[in-house]
Amino acid sequence: MTGREVVWESATGLRETCRLERLPDGHRLAGSVAGALPDGEVLDYRVWVDGDWCTRELHVETATLGELFLESDGDGRWQSDGFPLPDAGGLLDVDIEVTPATNTLPIRRLALAVGEGADVAALWLRVPGFGLEVIEQRYERTGELSYRYRSGSFQADLEVDEDGLVTRYGSAWRRA
Repeated sequence: MTGREVVWESATGLRETCRLERLPDGHRLAGSVAGALPDGEVLDYRVWVDGDWCTRELHVETATLGELFLESDGDGRWQSDGFPLPDAGGLLDVDIEVTPATNTLPIRRLALAVGEGADVAALWLRVPGFGLEVIEQRYERTGELSYRYRSGSFQADLEVDEDGLVTRYGSAWRRA
């Protein structure tokens, strides 16, 4: 795989275009979520992961909120504009609230066998507002191309393609 583009639609009317690209030193997810913010504003994002699928950079941008740039050393030490984020220590994944794309990151990094599960913590980007929180998550591989995702009391069954990109996220998102 050198690159492929997918389009998702949400049950709430959001529409997203995302491209997953192979890079010499890892992969990049780049996408746009239309309607993610008030007044239908678009949220653009780029996530770069290294060869082990550990997040190294997150760049998010909107017309009214501006941009946010985070980077990690690959071992879970994060910084924002050169300032350390001590509450994010040890986190290898990012999760952008308004997209199913970032589920690909732990799915690929964990490489679970069918029947296995793993608990992870991720740096969760809230939208709108660009608030950052640590979120506890659990991924269980329930089939060759299916997972159960849990976070707190929330649960969703995910179906993915051979690249780990979501084709269905419970009743919330589906591939167009």
